[in-house]
Amino acid sequence: MGTVSMRIVAVLFFALISLNLFSDDLMQIRNVLSKNTSVAGLFKQVKMLKELDFQLTSTGEFSYKNGVSLNWQQQKPFVMTIVMTPEKIEQLSADGVKSILTKSEQPGLFSMSASFLAVLSGNSSLEKDFSIVESKMQSKTWVLNLVPKDDILKKVIKQLRLSGSDFIEVVDIEEHSGNKTTIQFFNVKGLK
Repeated sequence: MGTVSMRIVAVLFFALISLNLFSDDLMQIRNVLSKNTSVAGLFKQVKMLKELDFQLTSTGEFSYKNGVSLNWQQQKPFVMTIVMTPEKIEQLSADGVKSILTKSEQPGLFSMSASFLAVLSGNSSLEKDFSIVESKMQSKTWVLNLVPKDDILKKVIKQLRLSGSDFIEVVDIEEHSGNKTTIQFFNVKGLK
């Protein structure tokens, strides 16, 4: 479950890389998301496994500090913490077992991790990996539908849908396997 969580967290924010400046809606969405360089809140993640007709639900807290780290603290169904930085990814289980992945050990995972951290800081330099099939900005709410262009991501992800207002509120990940993941963010606040 830890590796799956790391991938989902990385993919979730990696999706924002697709933001570009070709439309007014996209520019407005990007401006909204780049206002807060440090945020924290609660999450609920529901993964539906098609083959097993089973749903996995996890909840917890997260925090992000621009250019420094993402801290993903899962509290249920079991305690686990993942901390992503530009140089390493640490996973700490409830029983104190710590695993650390470095850039030299897992360059592919770190490519996604670096992309994720770049997205959160407003860097859209990796927008080559997703096509934007829909972007809407109405009043204070927005929606982005993304399809991967990257060959590796295309094998797994069929489509991503992100929506929110001042912050990302919901991310829906549809996989080619038929599996679906929905991540909802609650009580998100900008930090100083």
